[in-house]
Amino acid sequence: MAFLVGMVFRSNARLRFALIESRGDHSQLRVEYQKVNFVMDVPLWRQNAGDLASAIREKQVSSREVVRAHLERIDVVNPNVNAITVILRDQALRAAGEADEKLTSGESVGPLHGVPITIKENFDAVGSATTHGIVELKDSIPEQDCHVVALLK
Repeated sequence: MAFLVGMVFRSNARLRFALIESRGDHSQLRVEYQKVNFVMDVPLWRQNAGDLASAIREKQVSSREVVRAHLERIDVVNPNVNAITVILRDQALRAAGEADEKLTSGESVGPLHGVPITIKENFDAVGSATTHGIVELKDSIPEQDCHVVALLK
């Protein structure tokens, strides 16, 4: 008979400690190292970028699932905090689908591949106005990403 006596976290894996008892005169302690799907233990929107990237690369979760989780959280929280002024829902879902396809085809990917990000409105990002917080610049849509945004994508 085995039962769980404790758990600890270590990087992306959870280690399981089990006490194994026999019916005879002996009882024995055995440590089982079992990798558990760590990403699913905590809501995706609460995971850090490194853990998400690792889970996406290892195909524990798709980029599309991660983006959906973040969009759902934005829908819940943003009306109260107004932190994100423009939500690029369709763009994000399309990019997530493309990211998943790249992984499936075996293409080489970057360290944050498939992880959703937000960009402040003072950086040029294709498809979104660079307003610097000024309403009159709402139509200032760049033709190319600035260097920092291009590196993140």
